[in-house]
Amino acid sequence: MNAFLARSILALIAVVGLVPQSSSFQAETRREGESCNTNSDCAGALRCETGACRGSADARPSNTNALSAEESFQTGADVVRITHLKYYSELLAEYHSKTGIYPLQERAADAPVYVFVAHDGQVAKGAPSYKHSVVSMRDWISDIERGLGRPVDEYYDPQYAANNRRPNLYVYMVYKDTFFFAVHLYHDYPFAKRMAEHYNKLEVSNKPDVQNRAADPEHLFATDDFQAALNVPYKVDFFKERDAKYLHFTKRQE
Repeated sequence: MNAFLARSILALIAVVGLVPQSSSFQAETRREGESCNTNSDCAGALRCETGACRGSADARPSNTNALSAEESFQTGADVVRITHLKYYSELLAEYHSKTGIYPLQERAADAPVYVFVAHDGQVAKGAPSYKHSVVSMRDWISDIERGLGRPVDEYYDPQYAANNRRPNLYVYMVYKDTFFFAVHLYHDYPFAKRMAEHYNKLEVSNKPDVQNRAADPEHLFATDDFQAALNVPYKVDFFKERDAKYLHFTKRQE
């Protein structure tokens, strides 16, 4: 809880503007037209607009400001990621209560079925070595909407461009009558599995156990640690704009 308290205080200071912060992520040398998360992804005076670097590249931000900007962005992004985890977990619970199964379960009798919750700017790398199948985000959303009998919103990792081993997407997996849903976090949390520096995996399942190290959604969401992480102050409007951009992404593909 001490780590949460410290992070909450720093985030609050950044939000109210007591410390100069830019809405950026990490110092990069990305040129005009290349993908970005926020302004300091881009070279010089380029600005991140609609996911791409735009403008003039005459100046260069300092590494100190870029580091501060990265922490500010990722602190907010983690709040959004765990908010999305809660949203999708509740959708899955509602789907199961209405249908008695989980989305795509009927296709997962013989091998696991994976869905990469990613838009067109986010790419999954690598694949499990065992037999499995991958279903598109569009088909998954369609299955959920059929089961619920209503349209649903879509939420994606707010980080547009990947910059390290941490995936900038979410993963749904179902096998027989068991599901898993995972998000990938920048900061360390007592309820997440540390994979590497700035790479922590938070996974929920309807059948968590010691071996899979997943969490039971209802239990996780009720813990003080999760509630503290969910309530860290951040730049809400900035991330709402990112959510809105892809809220019905799969419908645009039809």
